[in-house]
Amino acid sequence: MRRSLWLFLLIISAIGFSACSTEDEIEDNVALPFEVYDIMLSSQAAGDDVAGRFIISEDVDPWRTGEIVYLERDGLFVYRDKQGNWSRHWGYAAFFGTYDPRGVRPIHGQKYFCTQTGCEYVADENGHLIPVYAPTTQIKVTTWNIGGFNNGNSGELSVSSEENYLAVLDRFKPLIEGLDADLVGLCEYLPSIFTNRKIRADLMGQYPYASISEVSGEYMGKAIFARFPLSNPQLLRIHESIALEADATIGGRVFKVCICHPVWWKTDGDPNFKTLKFLAERYKYVDRIILMGDFNFLREREDESLKLFTDVGFTPANIGPFGSFTTAYNTTLSSRAIDNIFIKGAEIISVSVKQITPEGLDPHNPRIEDEALWDAVNPSDHFPLSAKLLIK
Repeated sequence: MRRSLWLFLLIISAIGFSACSTEDEIEDNVALPFEVYDIMLSSQAAGDDVAGRFIISEDVDPWRTGEIVYLERDGLFVYRDKQGNWSRHWGYAAFFGTYDPRGVRPIHGQKYFCTQTGCEYVADENGHLIPVYAPTTQIKVTTWNIGGFNNGNSGELSVSSEENYLAVLDRFKPLIEGLDADLVGLCEYLPSIFTNRKIRADLMGQYPYASISEVSGEYMGKAIFARFPLSNPQLLRIHESIALEADATIGGRVFKVCICHPVWWKTDGDPNFKTLKFLAERYKYVDRIILMGDFNFLREREDESLKLFTDVGFTPANIGPFGSFTTAYNTTLSSRAIDNIFIKGAEIISVSVKQITPEGLDPHNPRIEDEALWDAVNPSDHFPLSAKLLIK
């Protein structure tokens, strides 16, 4: 190995990069370290991509503390300093690949290690990073509007005693544990309903990774729980609603995960449809995405709303190849199939809904006048929707 590369590795180790610790490892095609694996940003993002553009600054100090970012859509490394400035080149960029007018292209056959994902990659002949260890993986994803732990009644629930708190847990915990999902997205989530007790630990403690929105008011709280690493959480404010987004590392691959809840009410501005359109456009060019939540498709716009997502490459778990599933029983303006999981980058192999049907009622056609009967046996006014995914 060239002496200059050995010196380079010593330098980047000293300034905080992940580097190999022994000469044996270095001789065995050392994996060059970078910090961020980004599947959304692009220096050449299309004009209608609301996620993607950033501006390269030519006068950036390349030695200023920052991070090396791999842009999957471009197949390039770029540099971002702590002030958020982007640069195509930095002081040791030549070790990472070949210069391109937009960044640095990875070297074919070279190994790279990402500290964000904890995974090692090797560059193919086109400079795209392929996980070194990427087995076919099957996971279960569940989305559930838990109705503020109060059957969807608006406002923030606050229980007055330990006994009442444990009663809430008793309604939700058996169902959560029975679902046994690997990734869970929750709408109308409250981080606390009783002083000194946290739902995170008491209800979702089996999940080592979580992203929870700080906003938890009426209809607003969101949470993502996972058995695999989550990173880069971001709160999106979209037309009177919020969505929570994060990166999930699954078998060496990065998936964007988003839990959303567009508003259901009808106004002249139609905030529901505007939010749906925003989400479809945001992920239009993202190859791996799990977008889930209570979408509140309005009945008269259900087909049009669904088409927004299928037109940009999503496969729906609900109202899709596996049929239509009723997931709520107290809707008036919205479709009863308002909860969904939209997928890109994985195959849906099964879909299911977990509902408890009151005796004598139709499970496929719950009526609003029977709401009290459904409330008595279901912990929320929505049913959990699950999809099993095959990730190749």
